[in-house]
Formats: sequence, C-alpha cells, structure tokens
Amino acid sequence: YLQENEETFSRKPVEQARICLVMADLPPTSRNVGVVPDDPASDGWELVAREYATAAAEAKHALGCLQAASEKIRTAEDRRRMQEEQDLTELVYRTFLACANTVEFLRTRRVWEKDKKASDLERMREIARAERENAAAAIPIYARSRWLDPALRLDGRFRPAEEMLREKIAWLDRFLQ
Repeated sequence: YLQENEETFSRKPVEQARICLVMADLPPTSRNVGVVPDDPASDGWELVAREYATAAAEAKHALGCLQAASEKIRTAEDRRRMQEEQDLTELVYRTFLACANTVEFLRTRRVWEKDKKASDLERMREIARAERENAAAAIPIYARSRWLDPALRLDGRFRPAEEMLREKIAWLDRFLQ
C-alpha cells in the first residue's frame, strides 16, 4: 500500500519499498513501523488500531457531508464530479476501516493463540464479518470510478481491485465457515 510515494509507516524511498499487500502478523511492537506509543509498557498496536478507526470515522463523516451537499447540485456535470468525490471519500473511509479491522483482528488473534478463549475467537469472527461487509461494499466504487483501480496505476503492477476484493471475501468466508 503506497501512500504519497512511500510505503505506509516507511522511511524508505518507494523504489526500495515493494512488499506484499497481505499482512499475516503484527510485528512485536508498533515501534517496528515507526509508531511510538506514549505508554512505554504498551506494544502500540492499540494506538494504531484506534488511530485507523478515528480516521475511518472522520472519512465517513466527510462522506456524509458530501452526500448532503449533493442534494443541492443542479447540473449533470456537477453530479458526475460529486460522485467522483464521494467515491474517493468512501474509498478512503473503507481503506482506513480495513486497516483498523486488520490490526484489531491480528491483535485479537495474538491473544487467542496464547489463551484459546472462545470469546477471542468470536471477536475475531465478528471483525472478519465486519471486514467482509466492508470489502463487499467497496466493489461498486471501482465499477463506478474505474480511475481509482490500482490496476490502472503506472507505478506498479497490481491486480484489478474487484479481483483482489473478491479473493479477500473468499478468504474471509473460509475463515468464517
């Protein structure tokens, strides 16, 4: 995931930052990705999850503002432009939500792997269901606004967004069975 020509949380130039988009585990501490929590006893991942969740909530609020403003649009061209803005903003919301869900899932899995408590496994399933819904809701965005699809980018080789999202949904479905 590249953000402003850099890998998320990275200090490396983009030419050096080519990694898999799948996050299988969290590093031992968020310090490994440059996020230092205020509490030295914390591993920092709760802070990362909370920040992603806050960013998602703010983007969702911005989307609501755009939707409210769209009621005042008069021309077809302005409607088209507003739809692009809404799609971009919804994609930002869904991306931050996916990041929050991923970090929270991996945090919960870490605890579950130690204790094997049913409540932790159920929390993982709850997060997986929420992320499945989030991923499915992102698919129509790419159909409406093809320019957002990473497959069209020139700075890398990416599979089409819908294909990646459908694979993610299939993986989540296998986990939820």
